[in-house]
Amino acid sequence: MEVADPDVALGTQKTCTLEKRTTIKQAIRTMIDDKAYTCSVTDNGRIIAELKAGDLLKATLEGYSSYTTLEMILLGKIFEKLFTLE
Repeated sequence: MEVADPDVALGTQKTCTLEKRTTIKQAIRTMIDDKAYTCSVTDNGRIIAELKAGDLLKATLEGYSSYTTLEMILLGKIFEKLFTLE
C-alpha cells in the first residue's frame, strides 16, 4: 500500500472563492460541491482572506450559527489574535 505525501496532496487542493457575506452553511455546501479545502473570501471582488475547512468546523463547534457570515468569522479571528498578543 502506498502512502500519499501530505505536501503533494495539499498542493493539489482546490480553492473556491466566496463573498464575505456568505453564510457558514452556504460555504460548507460550496466547498463540498467544489471539493475545495480552502476558500478565498472576497469583498467586492478583491480577496481579503483565506479560510480553511477547519476554520468553518471550529466556528461551528464554538457555537456559531450556520447562518453566521464569513465576515463574522474573520472578525472573530482578528479579535482572537488581538487579545492573545503578549
